Amino acid sequence: MKIIMILLCALWIALTAEMALGQAQCTHWASPGGTGTGLSQSTPFKITDFWSVAQPGHTLCLLNGTYNEAPVNQSVINVTVSGTANNRITIKALNDGLVNIDGQYVNQPIAIGEHSYITLEGMDAYNSGWGVITAGAGSQGGTGIILRRMIAWNANSTLNVHIIQMDYTTDSLVEDSAAFGDGRSNYIAYDATRPKLRRFWGMFEADQGTGGPNKSIQVAYRSTGELVENVIATYNARTTGCGAVHPATCQPNPYGPIVLGTEGQNHRILGSITYLKSTDSFEGAANFLTSWDTIYTGSSPTTAVRDSVFYSQQSQKLLQLQSGYPYICPACTMTNITEIGNYGVDILGSPDWVFSNRAAGSVAQYNAGTVPNIWNGAGTNGARVCKRYIDGVLNTTTPLWPWPMDARIRAAFTKAGKNPDAVFGGTGNSVTQQMETLFGTIPAECRTSGGTAVTSTSIPSRPINLVVQKP
Repeated sequence: MKIIMILLCALWIALTAEMALGQAQCTHWASPGGTGTGLSQSTPFKITDFWSVAQPGHTLCLLNGTYNEAPVNQSVINVTVSGTANNRITIKALNDGLVNIDGQYVNQPIAIGEHSYITLEGMDAYNSGWGVITAGAGSQGGTGIILRRMIAWNANSTLNVHIIQMDYTTDSLVEDSAAFGDGRSNYIAYDATRPKLRRFWGMFEADQGTGGPNKSIQVAYRSTGELVENVIATYNARTTGCGAVHPATCQPNPYGPIVLGTEGQNHRILGSITYLKSTDSFEGAANFLTSWDTIYTGSSPTTAVRDSVFYSQQSQKLLQLQSGYPYICPACTMTNITEIGNYGVDILGSPDWVFSNRAAGSVAQYNAGTVPNIWNGAGTNGARVCKRYIDGVLNTTTPLWPWPMDARIRAAFTKAGKNPDAVFGGTGNSVTQQMETLFGTIPAECRTSGGTAVTSTSIPSRPINLVVQKP
């Protein structure tokens, strides 16, 4: 009996430690219209009340509901203080996906500005009068900003803005998140240093083209050391009806799901997928495109693309890489990539790029098994998107599937007034099912816990009324 109780105590200590590491403990609470002290869940105050008392190490927990309290042309969550590297400031949903930050097309949902060591978790942010979630102001940005399990949609498509903007930041991380709807890009890190985008799903839908190219993900736009790993990008443009208040044409300057500008050094795209279905509205140049206006001689660009898949049922090229002076990329490589397209897989010549272990063929050839499957492949050619990349290293023990935000993404589309079944091609489908429709059944070794993703909410609850008695 004594041994059993010791083991139970050890389990309790381990579980408590795991929960403490995985989740910051609440120090303050807020609710829509809260009027309390903010010092307990039963006495929440407003989000705006937090900033006057916030200190490094504090965590603001948001109760369920829709937050839209802000003066016109301001931000609902307007960060005004910084944490430290060892004591971050965290703003998180008490229940993931049940906290809504609504800009109502006049305010901005979330502005982080020039502040550092800020973590945002578990919220849905949408309908902005500007960009939906933005970091950086002017030519300055914060350090160590983290977005986790965030879903954002509908920036102001009449402006030159994006849905998630990590501009001018240093060592930012956007992880297990998603974006769709109006805006020039789903995600961009402009003039940033070592930004990371990890396990992100994005779909470009609409923009009025006042600023420039339209795409889901912009990589390496005047940034240095950008890391993109295990992302999925697609493009399905609306041609009319930009959001609730922008009825003009919505796809004036289409580029593609991923656009790469090879400025700076050491950009990496790892274990990622771009896809275009025949039913998607796409008039862009290619599935993966290097942007001619962001490639300059003299910058000595280096870009590595590895274990990535480019799939299209459209008539455009899979890859369009600019070539010749002054659009050169003398140290750019594509290794273990798979190209699947019905209308040819040739690349618009780029003698500077170096290819190795490349698998290519039509959709029919892939379905017939002529092209290696993308999950665990065959031989040495082609991509492998079975396991997770973490900080640029393939973790061979951690499966990537099922997609960690499947349920949240479906719920967000419903919340946005859209039908997720239509987006993902079937009743109850989400990202994982869409990938299996295109690429076949995901093998068991690529799935976590038999197909159930392990999250912080999957951790067993602590023992209740545990009494330790002497034997």
